[in-house]
Amino acid sequence: MTKHPMTKEGAEALQAELNKLKKEDRPRITEAIAEAREHGDLKENAEYHAAREQQGLVEARIKQIESILAHAQIIDVTKLNPNGKVVFGATVTVLNIDTDEELTYKIVGNEESNVTANKISINSPIARIFKQDAWRNPADNHSEMKRLSFPAAILFASSGWWLASVLIMVGYVVAPLLFAELPEVTAGKLVGILLQWSQGFVLLWLLLNVTGLWFYRHAWAFGKVFVLLALLLAINLFWLGPEMETLKAAFPEGLSKGSVVWQHFMMLHGLYQLSYLSVILLLVFWGWQNLKKWVVNKALADKKSL
Repeated sequence: MTKHPMTKEGAEALQAELNKLKKEDRPRITEAIAEAREHGDLKENAEYHAAREQQGLVEARIKQIESILAHAQIIDVTKLNPNGKVVFGATVTVLNIDTDEELTYKIVGNEESNVTANKISINSPIARIFKQDAWRNPADNHSEMKRLSFPAAILFASSGWWLASVLIMVGYVVAPLLFAELPEVTAGKLVGILLQWSQGFVLLWLLLNVTGLWFYRHAWAFGKVFVLLALLLAINLFWLGPEMETLKAAFPEGLSKGSVVWQHFMMLHGLYQLSYLSVILLLVFWGWQNLKKWVVNKALADKKSL
C-alpha cells in the first residue's frame, strides 16, 4: 500500500493524541457508560446515549490515527539536504508585493496540514507551486537578471509603458495627421498598415516575454492581464483588421456613406477602436505590474547582499 510522507513532529503529535485517547478518554467514557447504566431505563437515559455517542467518536478516531501511522512514511526533515530547493518539511517565506506582508508556510503531510498554523499539505496547489523547479527566491531572480545592464533591465520592466506609447503615437497622433494631409482613401490605407504593424510588434514582444529568449522570465508579471492583451491583439490583427482591409480593397474608390457595407465597416471600425484602446490601457497596467515586481526583486536582492 502507498506510504504517505509525514514529518517526525507530526507523527509524534498523532502518537501523543492516540495515547491520550486510549489511556485517558477511553477509560473515562467506559466508566461514564457504566455509571449511566446504573441509572435504570436506558431508553430515557440521556447520559447513557451521550456517552455511547462519544465512545463511537473516540473509537473511530483511534482507528483513523492507527491507520494513518501504519501507512505513514516518517521523515526526519532535519536530516534532509534540500540543496536550495523547496522540499517536504521545508519552511517557505513569501512576500505579498501588494501589502509588503510576509507569510511563512511549512510543507507537511496531508494529515498534518493546518491552515490556521500555516501548515500546508505537500499535495496542495500552493505547495506544488513552491516545489516547481521554476520557483526561486525573488532575490535570486534579480541576481540572474544582473546579466542585463541596468538600462536594459528598466527597458524590459517598463515595456508595457513604452509599448502603450507606441500605440498612442500611431493611433492618436500619426493617424490624424495623415488624414489631415492626405486623401481619405490613401490615408486610410497607410493608417491601416501602421496600426497592424505596431500591434504586430507589440504581440511579438509579448510572445518573447513568454519564451524568455531575451531575459530571465521569472522576473516579469504574467496572468490574466497578459492573456487578455494577447487575445485582444490577436482579434485586431487576425480578424477585425483583415476584415476591414478586405472591405476597403473591394471598394478602391471609397465606401458610400450610409450603405450597408459602410455600416458594416463602421461597426468593425468601432470594435477595432475599442479593442485598440483597451490594449493601451492594459499595457499601462501590465507595465506597472512588471516595474513593481522589478523594484521589489531589486530591493530583496540588495537586502540579501547586506
